[in-house]
Amino acid sequence: MAFHEQEGRAALQNERLLDDFFDRWSDILDAVDAAGQIKCSTDFARRLPEQGINVLLVGETGAGKSMLVKVVTGDESILTSATQAETSEDKRYSSPCRIHWIDTPGCDSSAGHICRKLRCPDALP
Repeated sequence: MAFHEQEGRAALQNERLLDDFFDRWSDILDAVDAAGQIKCSTDFARRLPEQGINVLLVGETGAGKSMLVKVVTGDESILTSATQAETSEDKRYSSPCRIHWIDTPGCDSSAGHICRKLRCPDALP
């Protein structure tokens, strides 16, 4: 394993990795709340630090979505293949730093409903 992979995996294991980001996020939401001309609720956005960040991986079958998750999380149980689709449904993997990786089936597979939904929001029943 290359040094930069080890360093990246170690960072994702740090539960405090995103603290500075979330602190700045809170400052921005405070500014939105203080601005009288902006009429919107920040309640949902304020829950982001406790819920974490979702990273949705979308692409063709064989593009390397599962391999990316396997490499960044170090989860050797994730099935990958260079010759066939291994992901048949959405799968979520979480890092201690509150980044959640959502691995999806390939867009060109029969299970690739995320891609169809992104192209045509009314495509799913």
